[in-house]
Amino acid sequence: MKVTLLHNTPLWINAHGARTCWNSGDKSDSVESEFGICGIKDAELIDRVGNKFKHASVLEHVSYNFHIKGISRALLQELARHRIASLSVKSTRYTLKELKEEQIRLENDPVTSVNGWNYQTIKKYCVLPDADDDTIIHLGSALWSIQKKLLDGKSNDRVKYLLPEAYKTELTWTINMRSLQNFLLLRSDKSALWEIRNLANAIYEALPEEHKYMYENQMKFTRDEEEEYNRNLKLLEEAKKPTKEIRTRYYEETGEMNSDENIMLWWTVRQAKEFTKHM
Repeated sequence: MKVTLLHNTPLWINAHGARTCWNSGDKSDSVESEFGICGIKDAELIDRVGNKFKHASVLEHVSYNFHIKGISRALLQELARHRIASLSVKSTRYTLKELKEEQIRLENDPVTSVNGWNYQTIKKYCVLPDADDDTIIHLGSALWSIQKKLLDGKSNDRVKYLLPEAYKTELTWTINMRSLQNFLLLRSDKSALWEIRNLANAIYEALPEEHKYMYENQMKFTRDEEEEYNRNLKLLEEAKKPTKEIRTRYYEETGEMNSDENIMLWWTVRQAKEFTKHM
């Protein structure tokens, strides 16, 4: 996934909109031009009016143009639900030629090569949620089947219906500040799909530094926090598994083999009983 900011409206435009409402243009401390600078007082005004007082219509005067590359068709569907935005998406009908003409490099390893589609080639065309053998085999088989139909002369209009959700696409995306705040609020949350959460983080990172303060409250789950969350989640999962010592003691006392969940349940009850003895 790659996100590039192509263009954005200068921040002072928001302040100009807010000051128009109160006829307070004479109090502006911004340099108003195409490459103008938003002054400190105007930046505070934008935050106060748009974020604190929720007069968010003034935020719609600033918009951003992004080039988003290497996302899945599954993510594209979720992106389309954010309706106050403009999308110009790479056409599948007119670009399947690249898949038809892909040079196949056969490999001997049956795990990383499915009918000639090796891991690197599959990764070129598909977003991999994980890199296990099953995922690679299924996507490799799908791409091989689609390419075969294209080589057999089937039309792009028919073949496009066979593409997997993981197939990569790209788009130019335009969105205003108000709508982007809503997008980042929803899609940076840990409950969001992992791929669109990564996109939200990448979009935030691509924003101009002087604009980022307007989105700090919306960024629920930044990349650093996500890494920490995953580390803690891993530790939690490991804590649910019995140690070798606990497993040995369970077997010695019960003479049974059991699941990790049941062993840990036995250990928790046992520890509780030990604790109550000393109360």
